[in-house]
Amino acid sequence: MDARAWRLDALRDKTVFEVDFPATQQYKLDRIAESTPPTDIRYVSVDFETERFSGRLRRAGFVPTEPSVWIWEGVAMYLPVVTVSDTSGQITSLAAEGSPLAMTYRVPDRLPFGTVGRAAIPALFAAAGEPLKSTLEPSELASALAADHRPRAVVASRGSEPAVKPSSVRRTTPTALKWLCQSSQRRTS
Repeated sequence: MDARAWRLDALRDKTVFEVDFPATQQYKLDRIAESTPPTDIRYVSVDFETERFSGRLRRAGFVPTEPSVWIWEGVAMYLPVVTVSDTSGQITSLAAEGSPLAMTYRVPDRLPFGTVGRAAIPALFAAAGEPLKSTLEPSELASALAADHRPRAVVASRGSEPAVKPSSVRRTTPTALKWLCQSSQRRTS
């Protein structure tokens, strides 16, 4: 359960839009019902497999022309590749130029414990009711993010060449995400 807006000082004077599956989001809201958030948090419920989130995000007050930081963690591997691609396109169309995206995704054949892990881990997630539905190579993710080449995008185009290349899709760490939020705050303040 994400709680960045509650714990990161870099977000204190920012508006945070938390987009999540309806049941998960309701669980969070029930748990924090008596608490006062440290910043402006706007909750947007969406089932990524059956609904688009871009309109809901705008109705919640998101302004596409303003710089933003996108953090999409712990979601992509549970969605079909077509849904990951559609969601990436929505992010690309909503994000102002220069707005960074940090996300987690599952790379094919990159599970711990070798062959046993590649068989057992997806089976365990499926048995828990959370099947792992997609894997992406960094080059596939880069293509999905650069698909529409809009000038105002997470990944802006440079002439006829997309700015996103497989080499720009990298692993990150919590420290890097904290830096990303702080760096973005300096640029937008």
